[in-house]
Amino acid sequence: MSKYIDFDDPHNRNTYVGRSADPAWSVLFARLMRPEGRLVADLGCGGGIYTKAIAGMAPELVVGMDSSHLSLESARSYCQGVDRVSLLLTDAEAVGTDNGVFDGVVERALIHHFTTLHRNFREARRILKPAGLLWVQDRTVDDVLLPPSAEHIRGYYLAFDERLRATEIERRRREPDVTSALLEAGFRLVDSSKVRELRKVFREPGELYEEIVLRRGRSLLHALDDRRIRQLADYVVERIPRWPAVERDTWTVWIAEK
Repeated sequence: MSKYIDFDDPHNRNTYVGRSADPAWSVLFARLMRPEGRLVADLGCGGGIYTKAIAGMAPELVVGMDSSHLSLESARSYCQGVDRVSLLLTDAEAVGTDNGVFDGVVERALIHHFTTLHRNFREARRILKPAGLLWVQDRTVDDVLLPPSAEHIRGYYLAFDERLRATEIERRRREPDVTSALLEAGFRLVDSSKVRELRKVFREPGELYEEIVLRRGRSLLHALDDRRIRQLADYVVERIPRWPAVERDTWTVWIAEK
């Protein structure tokens, strides 16, 4: 699905594991999407971080869906023993379930992997019940171009390597373009807003260095070879003024109704 990372390459098995969802994200999601007692699809669930978080909100069921066998293996391990979770190998642009099944559909950090949005958004609308809600969360061009800082650590990646900056700009969209694609797919826009989400706390430099070198949670970093990734890790760690470092990502969230 993605042209930026092969999610079924065994070397990438642990790219999207090793952390939990920000509790503040869970509070916001529960308030806006109201998943309690409802059937929710988590499209592009990856390692199951947010599938597990949604399961903790007492839905009828949350179905984590991904096109990668290895990602679903990671999700199965991460969600082991968690009630109200099911996992399905499928394509986010052709899910294959019946029409009008889900009360809510979640697409977090998914749409930047698509060349176009219309197929995915139409499929999300198809599997939603009438008045069902779609949660789209991704970074816009403006989000990724924020100045680098101890909180916006990925900003240092773009400052370090022009290829990363060019790739990031290429794969991100502007907020009005996503809104237009949702409307063209037949959705009604309920809300769009910026969200600051806690990603991870790095207690000391070695933790951040390892995170970067292993490319955890950052498909963008697979554009660099091992030598260059170590140079990036050194570059970033040297620029963090104090520890622990608290990384927060800026996202744009769209909520749309069928």
